[in-house]
Amino acid sequence: MKIGFLGLARTTFDMEFAARVSAAARARLAEFAEVDGDDAPQTDAESARAAARSLAQNGAEALAAAQLTFTDADAICEIAAAHSIPLILWAFPEPRTGGRLRLNSPCGVNLAAHALGKMHRAFGHLHCAPEELTSENLKRALSDAREIPQAEDVSPPAFGEEARKKARQVLESLRGAKF
Repeated sequence: MKIGFLGLARTTFDMEFAARVSAAARARLAEFAEVDGDDAPQTDAESARAAARSLAQNGAEALAAAQLTFTDADAICEIAAAHSIPLILWAFPEPRTGGRLRLNSPCGVNLAAHALGKMHRAFGHLHCAPEELTSENLKRALSDAREIPQAEDVSPPAFGEEARKKARQVLESLRGAKF
């Protein structure tokens, strides 16, 4: 299988660390699949779109979007809208030091996952350091990325008068409460 590798980053984070994570992630992924794309972090939506377009044109059967740092979801949403290949969002854990996070990668994946969900676009998810990637969790992520999401009925449930009365009582009991 040929997997395109795309690293997404924002320059307000530790780009030196992000570049090391990207190189390690791409190298580890190459142990399990043929990988296309370089490990240079894409730091703007335009370069990310161009890289994804190139990967798709080169025959990538899936796209591993390595969320190297926190980013907004614009690029991944545009990529998802333009390409039908399975998407895998990859977040990287980092130790808590009490200071500012160097990458904040999981928050970027969370934002992208929410946006893709609103698009009803399937995706797989990885949350592991590059050296922790296994063929099993890659296969699971690819399987999840290939699922066809079903639109869910998100309309609020219909509540009867008894439920509305109980809700008014709860609200009234909280009036003036101090926490």
